[in-house]
Amino acid sequence: MESNYYIEFISILLNCFLILYFGIVLYFDLLIRKIFNKLILIGMIFGLIYGTWMNGIASTVLGGVIGFSLMFIVYLLGNILMPSIAKWRNLTLRKKAIYRNDVLLGLISGLILGFGLIDSGLFISLLFFCFVGLIYIPYKIIKKEYSPDLSLPVSPFIITGSLFVLFYPVFQKII
Repeated sequence: MESNYYIEFISILLNCFLILYFGIVLYFDLLIRKIFNKLILIGMIFGLIYGTWMNGIASTVLGGVIGFSLMFIVYLLGNILMPSIAKWRNLTLRKKAIYRNDVLLGLISGLILGFGLIDSGLFISLLFFCFVGLIYIPYKIIKKEYSPDLSLPVSPFIITGSLFVLFYPVFQKII
């Protein structure tokens, strides 16, 4: 009976560290628009530990591979299509569509969520990104601050989708 308390205690500690880690990533990405490599490395190690504890090693590794692969496809599409469209429209781009560490954050999200939830997590991230984009772009147009290479940081959406999928059952029990 006592061992169940230790398991619950470790799970609570891991969830607290997860929220702290995601908060630090958000802080840096929103303030300076950069996620440091050391922060990504810490996230990979923590994601492997968290995912293995919660989901088992096979689900964790497979979730990481899927999360990385899906984000890498988005990375390739964004960084191939955006310059082509800009060239066609005679525009110069100052920013990339998506950065390498955003892809690695997809890997971390996959490690944390595991095989069973990474697809839902990234899908919710995409929906949330589209919803905010549909509000953000007209807002910038109205304020006359629109430019063709207008961008939003990707990490808040990956983090929101991951946390939503991860903690939705908990909130459902409370309500």
